[in-house]
Amino acid sequence: MLALTGLTVNEFEFLLDTFRQSYERVHPPHQTLTGRPRQRLAGGGRHGVLHPLEQKLLFLLVYLKTYPLQVLMAELFGLSQQGVNYWLHRLLPILPLALDELGVLPERRPGCFAEGQPPAPQGRQLILDATERRR
Repeated sequence: MLALTGLTVNEFEFLLDTFRQSYERVHPPHQTLTGRPRQRLAGGGRHGVLHPLEQKLLFLLVYLKTYPLQVLMAELFGLSQQGVNYWLHRLLPILPLALDELGVLPERRPGCFAEGQPPAPQGRQLILDATERRR
């Protein structure tokens, strides 16, 4: 799990709860993809490969951690290349919402990075570690 997503199982489950809330805010279960009210209950019909939300989050995190070709993601998750493209465009906007709600969204403006950090004790400097190793 750590090699594929960069998260431990506990971290994944912690993120999953917030991801679920963000997903339901963006794609409410009582509306269709076009935003119209559903005529039938959600969950009816054929279920796709990425049906449970856990699969959707795993799919997204594997893609973001490894950046494989969409053809490889299709093979790994049993989708077509077009299906991978569809799900990436549908899920990518949701992850920043979940990370922001948890307060762990990375700062993307280098000039504002120091503003979000707690003040350092006297004589200490802020050091950025750019590796993926846990510290």
